[in-house]
Amino acid sequence: MPRGRAVDLLEVSLAAVRCLVASGGSASVAQMAASAGVSQRTFHRSFPTKEDVLRPLMRDATTALAEIMAGRPQGEGAVEAFSAAYAATAGGLYAKRTRALLPVVYGDDALSAVWEHEARASEVLLEPLVIARTHGGDDAGARARALTTVLLALAAASLRRAAVSHEDPVTLFCASRDALALLRDDDARQRTEAGRASRSATATPAT
Repeated sequence: MPRGRAVDLLEVSLAAVRCLVASGGSASVAQMAASAGVSQRTFHRSFPTKEDVLRPLMRDATTALAEIMAGRPQGEGAVEAFSAAYAATAGGLYAKRTRALLPVVYGDDALSAVWEHEARASEVLLEPLVIARTHGGDDAGARARALTTVLLALAAASLRRAAVSHEDPVTLFCASRDALALLRDDDARQRTEAGRASRSATATPAT
């Protein structure tokens, strides 16, 4: 494997992960290296630990999600754009790979730690896309950063649950997203009603 070529790292990652999935997570470095057609020395040069084979694969998926999100209609909000991009990746381009990998990843603490680390790292790539779709107010940047964190947390939670329940992670993500929207709307309604009641009490003359 020529050094420094990202495409080669991705190819080795994909081959090694296929071997890992086929073994139920028990594949050794020697087995994964052989499956990828590289020596163990080359494997260790690129991936310090067995679990690190997940990183190029996850970065590839995150890049695809970001590209799809960036290409969504300009008038679309951040939540809608992210949801569409997540559906196109976790439920489209990478659906088969994701479903096969999830039980293996979340069945191993070391693998899940690498997975979660890469998921958190993706905020750097996705946050500017959310900011670009967040408008109004001096706190738009702060709100966009918080929204990025929430969206990625919902995505991660949907994947964790799908690993156990074998449900569609996109369906789980959308259900959680919609539930949060209902809570937000209910909270806004209660604040509005409380404000009206307060103004009404203030306006009512004492007897």
